[in-house]
Amino acid sequence: MKKVSIIIPVYNGEQYIDKCLDSIFKQTNDNYEIIAIDDNSSDNSYRKLENYKDKIKLYQVSKHDPCAVRNFGLTKCTGDFILFVDMDDMIDEKLMETIHKYDDTNYDMLRFQAVMTDSNNGIVEEFITKNIGIYKGIDFLNLCAVHNEIYSPSWMYCYRRKFWVDNNFQFVEGRTQEDFGLTSYQLYKAVKVISIPFIGYYYYQSENSIMRNTSYEKTKKKAIDVLYHANSHYEKFISGISNLNIRKNMIDYLINVLEHKKESLKGEDQEEYDSMIKIKKKEWV
Repeated sequence: MKKVSIIIPVYNGEQYIDKCLDSIFKQTNDNYEIIAIDDNSSDNSYRKLENYKDKIKLYQVSKHDPCAVRNFGLTKCTGDFILFVDMDDMIDEKLMETIHKYDDTNYDMLRFQAVMTDSNNGIVEEFITKNIGIYKGIDFLNLCAVHNEIYSPSWMYCYRRKFWVDNNFQFVEGRTQEDFGLTSYQLYKAVKVISIPFIGYYYYQSENSIMRNTSYEKTKKKAIDVLYHANSHYEKFISGISNLNIRKNMIDYLINVLEHKKESLKGEDQEEYDSMIKIKKKEWV
């Protein structure tokens, strides 16, 4: 049976980390390793993590960048597969068991389903795809674009580590919206994507996740970084897609994402962003 490397970046997560780790320790299949990386937290996160030293691989870094922390974690993996879990989230107790059912199917990416929950464990939002089955990555990406589905969160996938290493995938350091910046390209490169109906991930709408969106400067940076990633996607692979329908679907999806981000901006910032979108509409053909 093949091993899963679970990467957990941690920053000021002392109130969540026990619950997160407990959801992993409860797994009905225990062929995994946990790689927890504390990014120089100012609270008691690291001291809490030290209580689990016999069950996890623990590191402390001073990256001040979740992308750099994830990239660091990837260098410490020894498993056959890679899974990302955020410090304030949980996974279903049968996620490992479910993943291991597909050990020998030679997939590049295994997509499972996720839901967002609140403090009362109520479901706030679903990250559910209509596309269940086995796909070539570009076809799965195209269907998500056609259905206007959220497909980019890295924690909705289990990755074959060889696929990751062979393609030298890296999160773009210094940029936010890092999942959007990488997942599209990974799906484009994937030869085989398996999408299953199993709900394996519980994204918790914590105060931390809400607080991340309260600063307008952070909101503005996210919008700028989404534009950066979208343009990078076009130049890196979308412009070279030979199927004109798929290329158009991907461009339309990117424009929709940018239009959505534009609504979070104000005044001159919004006007300037709108101007950049109009330029991209002309450039992206």
